[in-house]
Amino acid sequence: MAPPKSRAEPAAAATAFDVRTAIELAQHGQFDRVAFAVVYAALSLFVLPWIQAVAWIALIVVWELAIGPLLDRAVLRLREDRASAAYALCNLLSSALFQGVAFLCLVNGSPVGVPSPRPGSAGRS
Repeated sequence: MAPPKSRAEPAAAATAFDVRTAIELAQHGQFDRVAFAVVYAALSLFVLPWIQAVAWIALIVVWELAIGPLLDRAVLRLREDRASAAYALCNLLSSALFQGVAFLCLVNGSPVGVPSPRPGSAGRS
């Protein structure tokens, strides 16, 4: 039986992932990200012209199936310190792309994703 760990010892799971592990975890979640984006694109058809929703989901699929894996392979060839910064930049670009449909809804004048004011709170700051 292993001796109990004190609360002062950091847990093994609390250590930071290296870039290789982060990329592997991201690859495992690829289907879920694309599936959620498809559902979100379908729902956005209620407020967006169909061509915008289709263009957005096409960009997501191209990113996830072609561009993302290509960038991941390039990041893995870098030293760990440079790979971490490069992978963060790739994630920034990817997250911006995923937010594209929300931006399109706002540009289109739709209040999707914008909280409506609570009754009786008009004019208060």
